[in-house]
Amino acid sequence: MTRPIRAALADAAPIPFWLDSPSAPPAAAPLSGTTRCDLAVVGAGFTGLWTALLAKEADPSRDVLLIDGRTAGWAASGRNGGFCASSLTHGLANGLARFPDEMPVLERLGSENLSAIEAAISRYGIECGFERTGELEVATAPHQLAWLDESVEQARAFGHDAVSGSQNTRRSARSHATAPACGCARRRQPCTQAASLLPRTHSVRCCGARVRTSCRSMTTCW
Repeated sequence: MTRPIRAALADAAPIPFWLDSPSAPPAAAPLSGTTRCDLAVVGAGFTGLWTALLAKEADPSRDVLLIDGRTAGWAASGRNGGFCASSLTHGLANGLARFPDEMPVLERLGSENLSAIEAAISRYGIECGFERTGELEVATAPHQLAWLDESVEQARAFGHDAVSGSQNTRRSARSHATAPACGCARRRQPCTQAASLLPRTHSVRCCGARVRTSCRSMTTCW
């Protein structure tokens, strides 16, 4: 790590943004003693919270227990890059290289999944800055321009509204290889700004699920 980078990060703390806030609610009480439930969900990240929420929506009488070793959103789900997208394969090119025959289904499922998240955010009044912003891909060297053309073709083949940069931008790119060369964008692509885990935790509790954190050790009996 260079000296300027170290200086820039001098005051940074390895704490998820959502938890490093005066508005962050207190952590749920730890699980102690013996308890019973219909469904135990381990891990209070996006996957665990979403599972508990859907389980209670499907059967409100179901006793759902959501537990985590620390607190909701402390790990990867609370440290994401500030967006969520519909792709289940980390991009079309990656998916086509590995699952070419399944890509139509994977694209459909990914779109349906993100739309379901959007619907839940609206249904529970979660204030998380949800916004369908689209995606932008940028080339930083002339040889990458062909990759952008291929990316646009792939996106259009799967029904995305994709456009590429202008010819003037491309000519400029070939003269200034160190500058951002050219961009391609997918307008209205299902990509959103970051959504806080904390309102989602509140929604899970409102549905009647029990949330317990700081559960470092436990024994289960089936």
